[in-house]
Amino acid sequence: MSSPRVVVHVAVSLDGRTAGFTPDHDALRRLAGTWPGARIVGAAEERAGDLLGQGLVDEVSLLVHPAIAGEGHPSWSGGARLPAGSRLVRRSAERVEPGLAWLRFDVRDGGAA
Repeated sequence: MSSPRVVVHVAVSLDGRTAGFTPDHDALRRLAGTWPGARIVGAAEERAGDLLGQGLVDEVSLLVHPAIAGEGHPSWSGGARLPAGSRLVRRSAERVEPGLAWLRFDVRDGGAA
């Protein structure tokens, strides 16, 4: 039996912050239905960056809001970096609501196509 897909799914400002703006929680919840059976990790859990850095994330989903929160607010990744050899590959980018963009990225290791 394979492990469930792990998706980091967060609302962010244009500068990648998770606070300092008012996120559209309804849109965020609605889009979370995209991954039935997946383990969805939000930025509020403060594990998103840790899991990403350990190579345990399959997909990153960012619901980008038309705001700039500025310094002093946390970023969605908590400063974590991808493991050596891993990369983000754009899966899709679309407008989902007026003013909101939904960016999705697969996390791939260096050998994945």
